[in-house]
Amino acid sequence: MLVKVRRQAVTALLVLALTGAGCGDGGDEPVDAPWFVVGTRRADVLILDVGIGSSSCNDLHGFEAIESEDSIEIHAYVTVDEGGDCTADYDVLTVDLQLDDPLGQRRIVGCRPEGPLTAGFARPTGAADDAQCIGT
Repeated sequence: MLVKVRRQAVTALLVLALTGAGCGDGGDEPVDAPWFVVGTRRADVLILDVGIGSSSCNDLHGFEAIESEDSIEIHAYVTVDEGGDCTADYDVLTVDLQLDDPLGQRRIVGCRPEGPLTAGFARPTGAADDAQCIGT
């Protein structure tokens, strides 16, 4: 699975086994991050907005996509350095997520995990409620 990340004007290609580091020692455990599907590039490429949190202390760590015949469960992981001198902003990354198979009629789940990054993440325009993983 490949993930293309766009943060402002910077583009990078990430592989699932990424190890991200924030400010400080980078030894913090990754946490589940909130995300929404904001579009598709092709039938097998989803465009996600991922809530990262503090731009100075948090980094995208990687993704896990568990695909079945009727659903795709996606987890985005962020390293959070709580010991650094962090900014109070809330950064959102736009990423391309390559699926193993085309989306088709499968449900997409996992976008609103409970955790420290969920409270600051706003749902996209057109999302019916916080449980909906796809903006319209």
